[in-house]
Amino acid sequence: QGLATCGMARAALYLFRENIEALMSLVEKGYRIRITGHSLGGGVASLLGALVRRHLDKLDKVRKNYHTDG
Repeated sequence: QGLATCGMARAALYLFRENIEALMSLVEKGYRIRITGHSLGGGVASLLGALVRRHLDKLDKVRKNYHTDG
């Protein structure tokens, strides 16, 4: 948990919602994702990175909870 300006948080959330499917497609193909930015964009990139990491962690937990040998 932390604090961020509303504009930065909104921008990160918007980018997450618009791009998470494409990012997940790349991750599933084995690509590593690096999100960067400068100045204000660096703050947005950090927040976006946290959102993507949380999303990946949730998917990992779901996969572990519902994994069956088949």
